[in-house]
Amino acid sequence: MSGRAELATISGLITYRRYIVANALNEVRTRYAGTSLGIAWHIMYPLTIVFVLGAVLSGAFPTTNSRLGGVGASLSIACGLLPWLALSDALSRGTNSLVEHSLYLRKLSIPEEVYIAKSILASSIYCATLLLFLCVLVALSGHFHPIQLALLPVVAILLLMLAFGLSLALSPLNVLMRDVGQTLPLLLQLGMWLSPVLYPAELMPYGLAALQAVNPFSPFLAAIRSLMLDGMAPGIWTWFAMIGWAAGSCIIGAGILQKVRAELRDNL
Repeated sequence: MSGRAELATISGLITYRRYIVANALNEVRTRYAGTSLGIAWHIMYPLTIVFVLGAVLSGAFPTTNSRLGGVGASLSIACGLLPWLALSDALSRGTNSLVEHSLYLRKLSIPEEVYIAKSILASSIYCATLLLFLCVLVALSGHFHPIQLALLPVVAILLLMLAFGLSLALSPLNVLMRDVGQTLPLLLQLGMWLSPVLYPAELMPYGLAALQAVNPFSPFLAAIRSLMLDGMAPGIWTWFAMIGWAAGSCIIGAGILQKVRAELRDNL
C-alpha cells in the first residue's frame, strides 16, 4: 500500500506540475495585491522580533560563536527564528489547503496532493525571502562564506519537503477532524519553545535536550547554525537526519492521504 501511495502522489504532482506552479504564483500575487511594500511586509515582523529579542537577551546567555561580537545574540536568534517561521508558514498553509480549496475539490477531479503542493510552493517564496534576509544579516556582520549560499538552498528544500510531508498527513486529517487546524498554532508555539530556536542548544535543560533526538526540526536548526554562525558544512549525520525526516514524512504522509482519500470529498 505504501509504495502505491507514493507512486500515486508523485504521479499526481508530475501530471499537474504546471497547474501547481501557475496557481502558486497567482496565490503569491493575490496575497500582496494592493500593498505598497508587497512581500517586504513579511520581513517587518521577524526583523522587529529578531532585533528586540537580540537586545533583550544579549546579556542573558552567551552567543554560540564568540567571533560574532555584539551582533551575536541577534544573529543566533535569527538563525533559529527565521527558519522556524518559514516552516510554520508552510505547515499552516499546507494543513489548511484542502479545507480552503473545498469548493474546487467538490467540483474537480484534481488529486488532493496538488492543492497541498501548491500551498507549499507558494509558501516557499516566503521561505526564500526569510533565508535571503538571514544571508544579508550574516553578510552585514562580516562573517559571510560562499559555502552558505551553496548549501543553504539545499537545507531549505529539505525543510520544505518536511513541511510537505507533514501537510500530506495533517491536511486530510484536518478535513475529517477540524480540531487539527485549530490545534496546530498551539503545537507550533509549543514546538518553538521546546526547540533551541531562541536560545543556544547548550542551555536547554537535560530533559528538553534529550527530546531533540526525536524533534524533526533539530537537524535543520543545527545545519543552518553551522552554516551561518560557523561557516562550516553540516556534519554527515546531520545530513542523514534531515534527509531521513524529509523523506520519511513524505512517505508516511502519502500513505495517510491514500488511506483516507475516499472519505475526504464527502466530508468537505
